[in-house]
Amino acid sequence: MKNILLLLIAVTAFSCSEDDSAIVTNPEPTPAGDVVLLRKKISTNNQNVYTSIFNYDGNKLMSIVNSDGYKYNYTYQNGKLAMQQIVDAEGVIETTSTYTYTGDKLSEYRSVTSFEDTNFGNKVIYTYNEDSTISTKYYDLTNNGNTETLKHNGLYTLTNGNITSYIRTLVGTGRTYVLNFTYDNKNNPDKNKFSNMVETLTWGSGGNNNILSISDITGSPITDHTTTYTYTYNSDNYPITQTNAAGNVTQFFYE
Repeated sequence: MKNILLLLIAVTAFSCSEDDSAIVTNPEPTPAGDVVLLRKKISTNNQNVYTSIFNYDGNKLMSIVNSDGYKYNYTYQNGKLAMQQIVDAEGVIETTSTYTYTGDKLSEYRSVTSFEDTNFGNKVIYTYNEDSTISTKYYDLTNNGNTETLKHNGLYTLTNGNITSYIRTLVGTGRTYVLNFTYDNKNNPDKNKFSNMVETLTWGSGGNNNILSISDITGSPITDHTTTYTYTYNSDNYPITQTNAAGNVTQFFYE
């Protein structure tokens, strides 16, 4: 479920201090206590099987190692996620994402990918509204990250820590796209990975509950494409399997 939102919106897609010495890759361990942590995920897509191993220091996720050789490394600053680096199978850093906060709220997400002799990526600015919605501005980054182009404006509506709708309007054309989400009332396997709604706002997962359906509505003329998911659960009400409408299955393993 990690990239559900960004995959669906395709073209749409922490408080970082100025003292870089505050960023650590090996923070002091936090006692795990009763927190349920996702340890392994196995995804089956057609005939392909992918395994992801989640490594922690206490409750802090430090890395995810995938069976395709890719690795996701995480660093923290003042207890908040500050950076994610995607390392390819050859050990080369492919993508670096940084997270900036205002107080405890995520205010900017910036992701830059290096390919051959160029860098490109995207940036998202978050504004928290009085009605509890969250507005976004999504920029494409080109020219080695030096040129920012506003591509669309967005609006998140959240209920009980879950995204219930996301509306984006393209700059220039005014074309609008709407994603509507429904949820179960069980525990999301990613809910304890990060705080500050980081995963929810950047990757579309990590809310409190599990997505049952996503309706992708495109305006004028209206088209509605709905993706559905079903689950089985363990005794703690965490999913042990997720199955989508195509029959692809993801298994979850906890400590």
